[in-house]
Amino acid sequence: MNDPAVTVSEVDGLPELRAFSDLVENAMKRAVKEAIAAHHHAGNPVAIWKEGQVVLWYPDGSYRPVPSETEPDEPRS
Repeated sequence: MNDPAVTVSEVDGLPELRAFSDLVENAMKRAVKEAIAAHHHAGNPVAIWKEGQVVLWYPDGSYRPVPSETEPDEPRS
């Protein structure tokens, strides 16, 4: 099977694919914003990735690290 790789410019329907991809991305961003707003409205923090670690983002805008369940050198069961 020595078929040459298909390049992006050769794909039929590329504009439609890009338009669909944009719709999906925008819908996902909107859903995330709504979920964060709902959590914060209920007074609950949201777990997010910030500066290389998981932190809890509280409705007051503060961030707190997620407590570790195990010490770094402890084996997990």
